[in-house]
Amino acid sequence: DQLNNYTCVCAPGYSGRNCSSDVNECRSNPCLSCGNCTDLVNDYNCTCPPGLTGKNCSIDIDECSSSPCAYNTTCVNLINGYFCDCPDGLNGTNCEINIDDCLSVSCGNGSCVDAVAEYFCDCHSGFTGTNCSINIDDCSEGICGNGTCTDLVNYYTCTCDPGFTGKNCSTDIDECASSPCLNNATCVDGVANYTCNCVPGYTGYNCSIDIDDCASSPCLNNATCVDGVANYTCNCVPGYTGYNCSTDIDECMSSPCVNGTCVNKINNYTCNCIPGFQGRTCSEDIDECMLSPCVNGTCVNEINNYTCNCIPGFQGRTCSEGSANCHTNATCANIAGNYTYGSAKCHHNATCANIAGNYTCSCRSGYTGSGFYCEDIDECASSSPPCHTNATCTNTAGNYTCTCKPGYTGDGMNCADINECASSLPPCHTNATCTNTAGNYTCSCKPGYSGNGKSCTDIDECVSSSPPCHTNATCTNTAGNYTCTCKPGYSGNGKNCAGKHDIDECASSSPPCHTNATCTNTAGNYTCSCKPGYSGNGKNCTDIDECTSSLPPCHTNATCANTAGNYTCTCKPGYSGNGKNCADIDECASSSPPCHTNATCTNIAGNYTCSCKPGYSGNNDECASSSPPCHTNATCTNTAGNYTCSCKPGYSG
Repeated sequence: DQLNNYTCVCAPGYSGRNCSSDVNECRSNPCLSCGNCTDLVNDYNCTCPPGLTGKNCSIDIDECSSSPCAYNTTCVNLINGYFCDCPDGLNGTNCEINIDDCLSVSCGNGSCVDAVAEYFCDCHSGFTGTNCSINIDDCSEGICGNGTCTDLVNYYTCTCDPGFTGKNCSTDIDECASSPCLNNATCVDGVANYTCNCVPGYTGYNCSIDIDDCASSPCLNNATCVDGVANYTCNCVPGYTGYNCSTDIDECMSSPCVNGTCVNKINNYTCNCIPGFQGRTCSEDIDECMLSPCVNGTCVNEINNYTCNCIPGFQGRTCSEGSANCHTNATCANIAGNYTYGSAKCHHNATCANIAGNYTCSCRSGYTGSGFYCEDIDECASSSPPCHTNATCTNTAGNYTCTCKPGYTGDGMNCADINECASSLPPCHTNATCTNTAGNYTCSCKPGYSGNGKSCTDIDECVSSSPPCHTNATCTNTAGNYTCTCKPGYSGNGKNCAGKHDIDECASSSPPCHTNATCTNTAGNYTCSCKPGYSGNGKNCTDIDECTSSLPPCHTNATCANTAGNYTCTCKPGYSGNGKNCADIDECASSSPPCHTNATCTNIAGNYTCSCKPGYSGNNDECASSSPPCHTNATCTNTAGNYTCSCKPGYSG
């Protein structure tokens, strides 16, 4: 208050004499960037355009603060926005789309696992390499110690050299384990072989051959020699004896001739009988009564003689002289010391027939005589024997029997030869030939065997003093035969082997070396050497993967691809050259620049980047380029900072 006056001290935000006027704080345009200013009492409020904040809209809102870009990609803050700088392999506004790199690659022997801007192949067991195209060589050098290694998928097999076995051919086969040496011989094991040290009396590779002590024919007089172990035995033919069958047996030593003189012969004797005796040993008294000399009486045999006891009414040496004691029509009666006709006494082997006033006596069949005396007829002594030539006749009382001789069959009247060789139980050895003969048979050992036919032993031709095979051949004895095989380095049929003629194993229809090896013929042998790009012993050669070498053959910016026995080098995208040398391609210097007209292209190693010039924003629309990045039959889709290519319907890739 003042004298006749006053002064108003206005509160903040008001003015005028009476402080009635609101001060317009917006008059000075405090809100920047076209912000809307709202006047308040002693204040103002700025409504900022999108992307700005602060009292005066002077603060740019950092949209990157919320980390909108995925995979930790770079976020570039813009006015009222942001830009995600997606690296290769990511796409989308926020780089949230991971491009599936597995779509354009093939993990032939594995599974593709997609990563950010890359992929990797999870290989199946046995494979390796970027795309699992390399079969891991399980045949590391020397794994099959004594054999040839064959590589398989995640495995290997060993084809062992002769004499070895086991998974890695590391076990020497004990050829002695099967006990090949016979007859108590000692076996010495070797590599793919064995040696038999024979005990005395045996020879041959397996000591299976008993040394033939019969080879010198020590047995005499057709004796059969049976070979033993360091010995022999002589089976003498009948009539001989002694170790070598050299002594004739004197069959008369046993005094076989009972009533005669013995004469010794080979395996036999003969008896010169004294009168009145006969037979093999002169033991049979000659029965002079056999001829029935007594016509009407009984014959009594004597030594070299006979006596006739005449029936009544007869007399003489042979009782042939009659003596009529009764009249023809008289009746006779038995009186002491004589017979009369009335007694009708006929011989017990005769039949009596009554006739008028008398009777007759007739000897029965098989007997001969007067009827008063009947003597057996020996049919076997007939000039016409009743039996077959190959039968034995045996006389019986009033008859005879016929029996076929050994080796014949039949009823005795008819006898047929028995074929012993056709029997279900052949009489000869398995390795002998049976020959049927009349009433008998013979056995002969087959070629390649020796013996008497009942027993046949294999002849080992290989131990003969005159070997059947060539000097440069191996002789192998077989049952009843032998085989000849030319030794290594020789050729022929074994009987003839080309002497010291080198065999070119390399020219064989089945080459001894691996397909990827060089075969070099040498004298009596050959060598195998793996070709360049392969490793191994020549029998087995494995491709060398030059790409996995500690000193890669390709440039750092090239891709190495292993091939059979070689490799190829290809410069990576963004580089050019022969693969051995690769230089960066400056895409920015291309006649068709990859960036927008209002963008700056920056070349980087193997790639480039595009940045909008000041006053411009956005990402380069690669699809609008004068040189579209996609295939003619693909659709190009522009994305934030990148693009995608999709094959059109009907195409794949």
